[in-house]
Amino acid sequence: MDVTEDKRRRAQAYLARLGGQDLQFTGISGSVSYEAQPDDDIDIFLIAQDHHLWRILGRALLLRRLHGDPGICLSLSVDAHYARELFRGPGDYLMAADSIHVVPFHGEDYYRALLDSSPFVRTHFPERCNGSTLPPESTGREHDSPVEYLVFFLLAPYLWAKSMVENRRLTRSEGPGRGFRAVLSMHCYYLDTAKYHALRERYRAAPPPPGPVTRT
Repeated sequence: MDVTEDKRRRAQAYLARLGGQDLQFTGISGSVSYEAQPDDDIDIFLIAQDHHLWRILGRALLLRRLHGDPGICLSLSVDAHYARELFRGPGDYLMAADSIHVVPFHGEDYYRALLDSSPFVRTHFPERCNGSTLPPESTGREHDSPVEYLVFFLLAPYLWAKSMVENRRLTRSEGPGRGFRAVLSMHCYYLDTAKYHALRERYRAAPPPPGPVTRT
């Protein structure tokens, strides 16, 4: 079994245990969705139903500890409203390429419709779009529950502090190119890495020729 296949198998084992309750989508993103190297993290992409993100994150973090796979990285977790705004907003070639390479596990039809709704995916990869549509957003008055706020105020400071410590360790041992920061709100939690910014600048300076997409 090669490195990419092994890491995808480990990600799928984790996502199978996580299940699909209160989740619109789960999948594998980052380098493992392309061709992984032995020291690459296994990046997990979660889209929670609205008003459920932080309860989902709490469950996912606990499961990661119980699952016992240190390679699993919850690098991108958002709610459905945030996902809609993200994919309908401005984006570039790299964002489009990363989006189409995500390996779905749960909610593939929903994710396909999310890609089809995205102007930057349609611009850079029109052949990957087939015109599917997202269901309409809820117009109800549902708000985040007290439990959701409680989990956020307990978990967000811990994740922020943990990211600061890990970022300091990485930049000291491996240089600023491995640095990152955690971005958190009631609607999102993701890791914004220096490596990703450098890759984006490289693609902007030298747009890739037509052909298979790479991420090296």
